[in-house]
Formats: sequence, C-alpha cells, structure tokens
Amino acid sequence: ESPRSVKVDPINGFVFWSDRSNNAIIIRSKLSGDQLTVIANLTEQGSQPNGVALDIANKMVYWIDGYTDQIMGTEYEGGTMRTILYLPDSQGFSLSILDGYFYWSDWQQKRIGKIAMDSSTSFETVVSTFGMIMDIVTYKDPFTLGTTNACSKNPCSHFCYNTGNIDKPFTCGCPENVNIDPNNPNSCESSPCETNNGGCEHICTVSADNQVQCACNDFYELYNGNCEESYLLLATKHRIWKVSVLGDTAHEQTPVSVRGKVVALDYDSRNGRIFWTDTLVDAIFTSYISSNVSTAIVEQGLQTPDGIAYDWVTDTVYWTDMGTKMIGATTSDGSYYRTVVRFQETDKPRALVLDPKRGKMYFTDWGANSGIFSAWMDGSNLTQIESGNISWPNGLTIDRENQVLYWVDAKEDVLERVDTDGSNRKRLTSLGMTHSFALTFYHDRNDESGDRIFKTDREH
Repeated sequence: ESPRSVKVDPINGFVFWSDRSNNAIIIRSKLSGDQLTVIANLTEQGSQPNGVALDIANKMVYWIDGYTDQIMGTEYEGGTMRTILYLPDSQGFSLSILDGYFYWSDWQQKRIGKIAMDSSTSFETVVSTFGMIMDIVTYKDPFTLGTTNACSKNPCSHFCYNTGNIDKPFTCGCPENVNIDPNNPNSCESSPCETNNGGCEHICTVSADNQVQCACNDFYELYNGNCEESYLLLATKHRIWKVSVLGDTAHEQTPVSVRGKVVALDYDSRNGRIFWTDTLVDAIFTSYISSNVSTAIVEQGLQTPDGIAYDWVTDTVYWTDMGTKMIGATTSDGSYYRTVVRFQETDKPRALVLDPKRGKMYFTDWGANSGIFSAWMDGSNLTQIESGNISWPNGLTIDRENQVLYWVDAKEDVLERVDTDGSNRKRLTSLGMTHSFALTFYHDRNDESGDRIFKTDREH
C-alpha cells in the first residue's frame, strides 16, 4: 500500500484517500478508520492517482491522475467512474475545488491551473513557478457547508468521529494504545502521557504494553532521555538549509541572508553561529542561524576563499584560498587575522577540517602535488599524509574519536578513508556522482553502528 493524498468530510463523517500501489485505488472510510471501502479501482488503467478533492455538497470525490493526465470522479458510494477533464502535456499532483472550479498543481508545466468543473470555461494558468508545487488548498470564509455536526459539543474526552448515522451519530476514540473506559464509552482510560507529558520533553506516545515512549520534534534527537538539536546544515549557493539526519524528509530554509554564493560552511553549535566562504564577493561571513543579518568578518586580501572550519576551543575561523595560495585564520568577530600556511604557486588548497583537541588541521590539495595533508594549527609541521591515485580531492571530513579521515575525489568518483597518521588507506565505494563536492561525518551517540557519512553532488 502507498497512500498519497487524503481529504476529510466532517459533515458526512468520511475520510477519502488515494493509493498509488500496484493496486491503484481510491478508498473511503469512516472518520474512525472503520468501514474501509474501495470506491474506485484504477489498476487496469495503469493509473497513478495523486491529489484528492471533495465536492461535499454533491457528495462527489475527484482525483487527479499523474499518469493518464486527467481529472476523474465518482460518487461517495462508488459506482461509475467518470473522466471529467483531460490535461494533455501535464503531470497533475495536487487538486482542490472552490466555487465550481478545479485547481491543480502541474509538475511538468510547473504551474497551478484552473478550469470550471463543468468545462464551461477554458483552461487558465493561475500561477507559473520555477519548481514543483507539492500541495494546494483552496479556502473560503465563511464555510457555507456547515460548521456543526454530532461532535460539535465535544461529547468525547479525546477524539470524536461524526458517523453520519442517525441512530449513533458519533463514536469516540483514544490516543494510540489507549482504550475506551469500559465504564464510560465517551471517555478514555488514563494514559501515562497525561501526567507531566509522561516525563517526555517533546512527544509522548504509549506502547502496546502501556509503556511511555518518548520522541522528539524535527531537527532534534533523543539522547539520554533528552531532546537535543541534531541536523545537517546544507548550502545551495544562495541559501542555507537545515536538514534532518534521521532519514526522514524534514528540512527547512534558515533565515540567514546570503549576499553571493556559498561554497563551504561550518557551525558554532554552542552559540548558534554559521560561518561560510563566499566566492562571488570573495569574503568570509557569519550569521546566527536564526537571524537574517549576516556580517563579513574578512573582506580584504581574498581571491578564492574555499574550505572553512571553526575551532570552538579558541573561537577561531580557518579557511583555504586557492587564489592567494594560503590557509588563513581569524577571530570569529574578524577583529584580526593572519596567514597560517603559505603554499607554492602550483598548489591548490581546497577542503579543511580541524581537530582542536589535538591541535591538528587537515586539508586537501588539488594542485600538482595533490593529496591529503596535515599540520599543527599554527601551520608548522606541514606533512603530506596521503598521495597517489588522488586527483580532485574535494570534500574532507574527520571522525575525531577514531582518528579517521574521509574524502571524496570528484575526478576518480570515489569515497576513501585513511587514519590521520596516514595508515590504513581504503577505498570504500565508487559514488556514481556527477561531481562529488562536500562531505561530513555524523556520529550517532546512541548507536555507533548508526554513524553515517553525508555527501553532496554539486551538479544535483
């Protein structure tokens, strides 16, 4: 099963949804989830039913099909399916209804379309966009179909489901794994989550054996019973994003203001500050993650600022510059800076990571002597720790606990690792990427087997 779009009719007490599995269908159930009924079987048509919309007044359900390029409909009870509209050269995704018009998002044409439900008007483009619109909802105030039903007076302690049945106009429901009170059908038994949220910081749920299970909101991870911030920061030239590390799709754009083009970034998690290099204006910037105000901390003397790393022990920012052939360091407020490493004309320093606890820096070089290098954080004791079969070493990251470096090579299209002393080099995988660019190591404090490496492709 692969449920996609869902719509609710609270007046008549139904839920409708589309399913895009091998057996493509439109399903109806009561609000309580009971009485599941397939009202439209689309399997033989090879359909991909996407968005669902309801005409509550006429008890009709409509859906848009991303494969057959049409809007179809049927009565609440099922029966005859009707093709309402053909949408040639389209890929419809979401669907909504307002005042006798269909509105839908079109992934192929990247627009929102509008047409009368009786086809009495010609097609109209409401909005043209530069991307794929995931969902649309039409809204009208006041809601003329009614605002009351059997549940309007809150007869249940938790959930109330309008049934549309005169003899039994509503049923009550309880949170997951909590039962109806046997002595009161309108009330639920006591849940361990009801007292102090079950001791959970964010989300409390109850297991089948009535035990508390704590969970966290997006961009947080449960560790030792507490919800702690945990996310990736991702740069896409002109924007900086927060992305979940937990394998779900949670992401959001930060309000950080970017003047030019972000190439690399690092994060001061203690103070919530982001630092990044900008190759359009050749400067190094900083901003608080929740702020839309960015400040240039180094603007002079840069040509191609590239890799960047933050030393949280001394509050110092380090960066590489291919144009000036150097690694520089500045205080986090930009009050003063210095050149730490000066390179030869044929060198091209690129990615940079730090190990402040051990006083070491590591960086990649694209130049004539390409490889992986180390130095003390004052720039002394410069050492090439790995060379040979290294062409365009781009992203570099470090597992500080186990003293392992990982890098991606954009030309060789591989991910490799080596111990920080230069031993135990190993090619881990071929990437199949167009241009591997950035890399970061994530340590799962709850389970070491959950340690992960995240990588980006500059072309996708």
